[in-house]
Amino acid sequence: MNGSDMSGEAASKSCSRDLIQRDRQYSGELNMAYLLMFVTLLHLITLAMQFIATMEKSWWVWDVLENSDLWYNCRFDNSTGTWLCASSKESEWLKAVQVLMVLSVVFSSVSFLVFLGQLFTMSKGGLFYFTGLCQVFSGLNAFSAALIYTLHNKAILQDSRELTSGHFGYCFILAWVCVPLLLCSGVIYIHLRTTSKMIPLALPKGTDKLCELCQREARLQCTECRVTYYCDEEHQQADWVGIHERICQLLAPIRTPTLYSLQWAGRIETQLKKAELIEICRLVAQSKLSEGKHQEALPAAQFCLRCSIDLHGPSTVQMVPAYLLLAEANMGLGNLARVAELLSQAEWAVLKSPECGHAVRHRLHRSLGRLHTATGNLEAALLNFADDIYFASEEYGLDSTVTCGGYFLMADVFTKQGKMPIARSLYSQVAHTWHCHLTKLLKTHVQNVQNPDMLLESSYDKAQLVEVDEMLKTMLEFEQNDSRKDSTQVALVAHCLAMLWFLGGDSLKALGFGSTALQASQLIPNHDLTEPIQGLLQLVQNLQTESHPV
Repeated sequence: MNGSDMSGEAASKSCSRDLIQRDRQYSGELNMAYLLMFVTLLHLITLAMQFIATMEKSWWVWDVLENSDLWYNCRFDNSTGTWLCASSKESEWLKAVQVLMVLSVVFSSVSFLVFLGQLFTMSKGGLFYFTGLCQVFSGLNAFSAALIYTLHNKAILQDSRELTSGHFGYCFILAWVCVPLLLCSGVIYIHLRTTSKMIPLALPKGTDKLCELCQREARLQCTECRVTYYCDEEHQQADWVGIHERICQLLAPIRTPTLYSLQWAGRIETQLKKAELIEICRLVAQSKLSEGKHQEALPAAQFCLRCSIDLHGPSTVQMVPAYLLLAEANMGLGNLARVAELLSQAEWAVLKSPECGHAVRHRLHRSLGRLHTATGNLEAALLNFADDIYFASEEYGLDSTVTCGGYFLMADVFTKQGKMPIARSLYSQVAHTWHCHLTKLLKTHVQNVQNPDMLLESSYDKAQLVEVDEMLKTMLEFEQNDSRKDSTQVALVAHCLAMLWFLGGDSLKALGFGSTALQASQLIPNHDLTEPIQGLLQLVQNLQTESHPV
């Protein structure tokens, strides 16, 4: 197959995908339109039936010449050809039916007016929710009225003719028919509200709005900020959970042009707001990635990239952190082709900028190393991790915890290659670096906290806590499962975990890992870690005793 055939086939597939997407979008728009038409028609029919049931004279019929409704008893006069009506003698039950039916009509009328107002003005928040509740209340009132008339018609028609010679009229039947219709329409309204925070678009011709996540044609709009659009409810929900809830109110000033925003001072202010949004999205995405929530991190990483392009322009070195963030989210989801594409763009931006700093280069090579590890290209992964370690040591120093992250990833590659002695040596370097770092943090934390009750409060960033915990647990498991079990290394890593969780505010985990470290250290005569481990365990136990006195 030549290149033109392949190109034609790719174009054909792309065209087919576009047609399928458009067909789905068109189908969704039709479904929404049909649903709104159905609900409107159902509401109008039900409201008309309620008016007829409340006002017409046919709740009880004796014959074609005499009947009774909620307000009058009527008889047809053959001599004059007119109906002669007298007010019904009101009993307590009849008054209850009258009030309930009137309330039913009022609630349904209010419901319809509110529905029209929300539909055409697209009022902020709570779309169709109040409408649905009014409709449900209307149905409950109609149900109560019809039920009372059914059970107490003898008391209601106490001065009329014998009930055995008559039967229920069509207005009574209409009242019962209204009940399920009212409840059904009310449930539909409530369902429309609870399934989406969006509203249907009503855009003028030629105005294109694209989905925030996939950049396809949008048909839904956020009711809060009114400047964000989606192709379907699934993408709206994903974006809301991922980032939009945090930044919703910050988007309107940026995406709504004003005379001030076109001036120099306004442009500067907009740039500062975009920089603030980038930082918020970066922190949210990193937090979710550290918790393993890669799908939730995707919207934040995507918005961070899009906002970075707006602020710095495409293919600039400032774009690299956003590329790496989005690549990490896709890596966790297994989208390796997308990861390779993003990293190639980041690599190109770095190559175009010789002045690019060591910190950016170290992060790029670490991400490339992870990609090659995932694809099985272990030699390429080792080369990138070596570059990662070099640039990290230039930026942060050889003994930095940032640098030892590259050692840890390189050790994982050597483990996959079966080179256990090298992996063990690298793990040992990582453990010693983290032990020194955590020992200093613990000493500073204990000295700075004056109130003993505050010692067990977390002084460690949650996102980094989870990441470091996973790394140290991997090393501890490696040592415990190794045939040449090194008690010194087990004690060192377990002590790191105990200090980490003490700083993280979890005394139970600190005690658990501390006990593991103590047991391992006691297997080695005169081990220099035994005393610090015992001191940490004693500190945790004393704090627990003070917090929970007997």
